[in-house]
Amino acid sequence: MQSEFTVWDASKPVDRDAWIAAWSATDKREVYNHPDYVALFAGGEDAAVCAYLASDDGTVLYPFIRRTLAAQLDDTLAGVSDLITPYGYGGPQAWVTGAATELAAQFWASFGEWATSQNVVTEFIRFGLFADTFLPYPGDVVTRSTNIIISLEGTDDQIWMGFEQKVRKNVKKALRNEISVTVDESGEFLDDFLRIYAGTLDRRDADSGYFFPRSFFETIIERLPGQFAFFHARLGGTIISTELVLVSDESIYSFLGGTDSAAFEFRPNDLLKFEVVTWGRSQGKKHFVLGGGPTPGDGIERYKRSFAPNGAVDFKSGQRILQPALNAQLVAARRAEFEAADREWPDESRYFPEYRLV
Repeated sequence: MQSEFTVWDASKPVDRDAWIAAWSATDKREVYNHPDYVALFAGGEDAAVCAYLASDDGTVLYPFIRRTLAAQLDDTLAGVSDLITPYGYGGPQAWVTGAATELAAQFWASFGEWATSQNVVTEFIRFGLFADTFLPYPGDVVTRSTNIIISLEGTDDQIWMGFEQKVRKNVKKALRNEISVTVDESGEFLDDFLRIYAGTLDRRDADSGYFFPRSFFETIIERLPGQFAFFHARLGGTIISTELVLVSDESIYSFLGGTDSAAFEFRPNDLLKFEVVTWGRSQGKKHFVLGGGPTPGDGIERYKRSFAPNGAVDFKSGQRILQPALNAQLVAARRAEFEAADREWPDESRYFPEYRLV
């Protein structure tokens, strides 16, 4: 049985080209699997990496970020790292042409050999929501929260009546207030997007990790054409609500956005979401993934659920310790730092890996 396993580094032009060629050959072309998307989250000494297997039983594409642990270790353990998928969704996506169990066995055996040779301590995966496209995972799978998916298949009336009544009411109110929505596939109105997005983060007292620099969005515009679209709700020519949507072959994903608080009464975001649905259907997409909230069951999750009361799915993560002794050493060192700072170690924490607790 013929099989080929390789690991690409997006910072190397030859590897990036090979990664894009493999990604382009898939039938879904998930934006989260593109090297230029993964690289958005690989700053400093971290690397955007992809493990790839091609065999008689199928192919596997698994992008992730390899993070250096130099800051947590002394010089005697140089080269140690851990793995994490980028913000959003990820995991080892598979295209099975033969025996699925054999494909999984081949991939995880080859991946394990590589991880051992590279001194990888732990692995953390934010799984995609369409579980049937992923390999079985050999580590622990944890249900983290609920995400919402709007099905874009069916008749216009089925889509419309699938929204809760309050959503339909708010869409009508926005239209009465002469709110209009435009699609921006070139990033022409990036300044307006950034203005509203920053204001939304400030209003919500959002985590610093959501404050992406302008260059982050410029890279999306430059390196991922056709894989994104901005949607802007306008009142009298002024953009009052905006959303950046990521685009794959079958699905579109609500990514980042916000609304001017002074415009809440006009309900622009409900109309904006409705127009994203309309656009997605016109593009032949099957799903509009809204995601969830920062915490399970919060107001943001409930708002998203109002667009698809029957569209709730589990958002799951995968995690495993590949080098237990080294992981224990790292956790002990982090605990000592907590003690030195007179901080209590959160014993019930679901954070993984523990040595990166902040």
